Amino acid sequence: MVWPAALVFLLSARSRWVAPAMLFISGCISLYFAWAWIRLDPTSPFFLMPFRIYEFAIGALLVWAPANRLPNQVNEILLAAGLGVIAWCMATFTENTPFPSYTALFPCAAAALVIYSGGAKRLGWLLRNRAMTWVGERSYSLYLTHWPVIVFYNYYIFTQPSALDIVLMGVITLATAQAQYRYIEVPPRVRGGASPTVSNKRFAVYLAAPASLLVAFGVAVYSQNGWEWRIASDKQASSEVTQAIDLRRDDWHNSLISTYANSQDVGSRNQDAKTALIIGDSHAAHIRGAFDYIGKKHNIKVTLWYYVGCNPLFGTTHIFAAPDPREEGCRIQNNAWENHLKTTKYDYVIISSRWAWAVEPSQYGPYKVPQQYIVDTANPVKSIEASRKVFAEKLGSTVDAALKSAGQVIVFAQSPNIGKSLDGCDNVPRYILNERQIIERCKSLDKATILQRQEFTNNVVRSVASTRERVHAVIPTEFFCGDEQENCVTSVDGYRLFQDETHFTVEGAKYLAIKWEKTATFPFGKLVSDN
Repeated sequence: MVWPAALVFLLSARSRWVAPAMLFISGCISLYFAWAWIRLDPTSPFFLMPFRIYEFAIGALLVWAPANRLPNQVNEILLAAGLGVIAWCMATFTENTPFPSYTALFPCAAAALVIYSGGAKRLGWLLRNRAMTWVGERSYSLYLTHWPVIVFYNYYIFTQPSALDIVLMGVITLATAQAQYRYIEVPPRVRGGASPTVSNKRFAVYLAAPASLLVAFGVAVYSQNGWEWRIASDKQASSEVTQAIDLRRDDWHNSLISTYANSQDVGSRNQDAKTALIIGDSHAAHIRGAFDYIGKKHNIKVTLWYYVGCNPLFGTTHIFAAPDPREEGCRIQNNAWENHLKTTKYDYVIISSRWAWAVEPSQYGPYKVPQQYIVDTANPVKSIEASRKVFAEKLGSTVDAALKSAGQVIVFAQSPNIGKSLDGCDNVPRYILNERQIIERCKSLDKATILQRQEFTNNVVRSVASTRERVHAVIPTEFFCGDEQENCVTSVDGYRLFQDETHFTVEGAKYLAIKWEKTATFPFGKLVSDN
């Protein structure tokens, strides 16, 4: 809505150069803010129009480009360069590429070059052949239909699509785009080979009728809370133990540090209770339910102090896939945890984090995560090999530092990365999927792949604990992915144990605690309560 109005205003100026000059200036300003802002907030530059004006401006400025009277050989070279850059972007851009930012200049400028030199006699055939023009005519319908097909298909299969799934989605997209092009796009424009004869008034009615139905449908769904009658009533499925754990991102997530004032106390409230401190990232937060249960049962007051996205390894920081202020925040946070332990004594210190994310390749089997790293603040090297070395060394030195302030130290290996979020896997109308299909949706991915991904970090945690006194290792994959299970356990008695790929629900954390409590290495002594 803004873009056409801005063009009308600019084109009304007396000088024909006002519009292109303003487009160029606004495009440069937009590009600067897209580049600067993405380091603070990767989401806004992608979705908000002001950050993407420069992309519109590149296309619009072609209107003022001089007529193409270049020799055909030059156009062939320009077209080849434009197509080559687009192909390079497709091959090299990943989820780690800051986008839009300055990186969007490459495909946008290349597309402008292709448009400008598309009349090349030989290479231009790649754009003028019947297959490409067929796609081009339907490109807007393809744009509109491809994403709903992907979203709904993935929601149905509830796992990452296979190659066959991707082909099937492509076929569905082409079919729906063709139907939309044939019956929606073309009729208002052309009727019987002549210009449309529908009056403005009738055309407005044609638009208003489906729009009104769509609005009425949306109001009905919204007013009836999403038509809850679609989902089978199940007290366990809606139990509070299956709800996502509150990671308290709202009050300090954008800060460079989580202070001790942000910590949370769970477990025993007795004056004579022993004390424990949990430090780590969101994988420290998601075991809160386990230590609330353990603390109340074994008379331990447990303080949870965590910072999302920060591995609790003193002298390190976490490097994210895209620029993130928490990289500096994690360095500060680790200093804060280390300094706190120098002045405060605890009976137990618990260290927990999502270790494997930063020391393994981004892809294992059919699932993929953005690549991240752990780096030594004194010598930051971004590679998997360096991250593994830093993890092994700094976990040992961090545990040694914690032992000076704690009677015992407990190190949690990472919870199993089950490969997909289970949020909503069981909240499906039974007239769409049967119980067998729902059970399949809520399973983890291949157990062997999950265990392979976490083998290194599990072994490091075991080694650190086995070579030190008063140090205990907890390996969650032993409780969730044991030999007796075909898949890693994701639900018990109708309760979901995971809220996403790696985080436990409250019930999942309690399941871990109960399994751990039955082992010979459980470090909290005899029971003081049966409640």
